[in-house]
Amino acid sequence: MEGKKMCCTRCKGTHLSIIADGSDSTTGGSYLGRSNAFIASTNSRVRHSWICADCGNRFRMPDELLQEIKKNKTYTILSLVTIVLFSIIGVPLLFTEVAALSLLFLLPAAIALAFFFYYKSSATKAQTQYDEITANCWL
Repeated sequence: MEGKKMCCTRCKGTHLSIIADGSDSTTGGSYLGRSNAFIASTNSRVRHSWICADCGNRFRMPDELLQEIKKNKTYTILSLVTIVLFSIIGVPLLFTEVAALSLLFLLPAAIALAFFFYYKSSATKAQTQYDEITANCWL
């Protein structure tokens, strides 16, 4: 996508600015090209977005979406490993005299299952946004 210019996802306009949301958000500026786009803050709590001057549409930056996808996929895998490990230990304990002890292992597995679904859906949502932006927004 080098050499191509970013455009709005709604109106295909090219009058875009970068804005920052979150704590310590002081970034702002015009888009001068993909290699010249600047981000003043490296704080991970700050999300940078494009905003279209023509229609007011606001959408996330593709590079940040890729980082979010990677992070969410990593957490999904870690949650799955946690579920498997705690279940391998907890389920056999259900069939012993110390069945109550199995709760110490099955409860964290259940919590990890909730995190698994959360991170899986977050990764899917970010991937959908990224695919839409990269398919429709480069002129």
